[in-house]
Amino acid sequence: MPPLRRALEVVDKVIECRRDRVVPTTECLDCPALQDAAPAISADAATAALGSELVVWTARGMGVLDPLSSAIVTLLDGEVTVAELVDDVAHVVGRGIDSAWEIVLGLIGGLDEMGALIGLDGCSANNTTTTNGVVRAPATSEPVVTQRSDGRWEITATVSLAGGGEEQRADVSAGLMEGVHSVAELVPPDSCLGMKLRLGDDIDEFRLVVPDDRGGGALAVRCSAPVLTPQLRNLAPAYDGSAPVEAFVIAPLEGDGPVRVFDGRGRRRGRPRSSAQVVSLVAALLGETAWRSRPFGTGQPLLIESGLLLHRGRWLLAPKALSSDPHILREFRREGTAVSDFAALLHDDLTFSSPSLASTAAHRVPIGEVTLLLPVGMPPAPLSILRMIRPAIVNGDTSVRSLALDRLIEAAFVLQEGAREWTGVLLSGSLHPHSSDG
Repeated sequence: MPPLRRALEVVDKVIECRRDRVVPTTECLDCPALQDAAPAISADAATAALGSELVVWTARGMGVLDPLSSAIVTLLDGEVTVAELVDDVAHVVGRGIDSAWEIVLGLIGGLDEMGALIGLDGCSANNTTTTNGVVRAPATSEPVVTQRSDGRWEITATVSLAGGGEEQRADVSAGLMEGVHSVAELVPPDSCLGMKLRLGDDIDEFRLVVPDDRGGGALAVRCSAPVLTPQLRNLAPAYDGSAPVEAFVIAPLEGDGPVRVFDGRGRRRGRPRSSAQVVSLVAALLGETAWRSRPFGTGQPLLIESGLLLHRGRWLLAPKALSSDPHILREFRREGTAVSDFAALLHDDLTFSSPSLASTAAHRVPIGEVTLLLPVGMPPAPLSILRMIRPAIVNGDTSVRSLALDRLIEAAFVLQEGAREWTGVLLSGSLHPHSSDG
């Protein structure tokens, strides 16, 4: 097995690194600056023990270290050098100096990529060159084609936002920073996405005030389906000021095809088949967006990437990770939605609710009444569950992330009791999202 693969197996990350993830190589062994560096865990990284493993959470994402890596992290105190650390690991593991280097490089490379380390003295894994043996995949605007684990192909490309001169680009940047515009609003109207969103057309646009108990703030909706406009306007009180468009409700230009819903980043959300399902989806989308923008703190609900569903009188928690399963995707699409369209709020009393603007979303479900769905083959262990109920981005410092992490770990141990693998039998028949039409 190649040394790089063995090194990367050491760090078991919950959230995958960016596509241009930095990879440390064995060339680092010849770098004096790295050998003499004395790294330490950054004050910006929140950590929590989960059995013999360590959960690390930074502004860039969350990762879980295996028991060996968790033990090594306790030695990263800013005084022990990397070379000394390698010697210690070689003595404990008993596999020789080369294996020790692979283990240490994999660990510090993964932690540095997450922004969890300080003190690498210029050997940061975020360097953009190949100095000190650190290699970064070149940035490119060309489409990237990859094959997913379920066999499907995925194409990722960069979308240029509004063009024009320097003054126009400055206005665009200011609008994004001030929260006046969403990213999708700034796509050129004559682009493929711009035409899908009908950005160049004169269609109905209205702004709503989101109540504080639903996340707060002001959001806008663009709708080219006049029959739906009154129902969408009734989701929240009207607002006269500026607000970013976070929901695009687009009817087909011709014929009687389904209405499509896009979010503020231009991504299609769900597959609604009726007017009620469209309104329900927009209510959930706006609520989710509002909670994502709200700072998390003591007593505040924590937004997690799992959907709260009611199935035959039984509450289910469906993690976003299940969206990679084409079978469950088909199940959800039959009901007009998809796993990736859902999010849930985890409250400090360990109850769940929907972030939707719908009136029924205020209902809170005790965690003991919720069944967590797990991918087939995944054991119902706290670590596995923590992977599934991962949080949305939490705005705040290390203390805020630590608060959120403590709540997630507490919930993981409770959900362990009733967690079940997903099967077609469990989700067969009627499946309803927790919404105004469910």
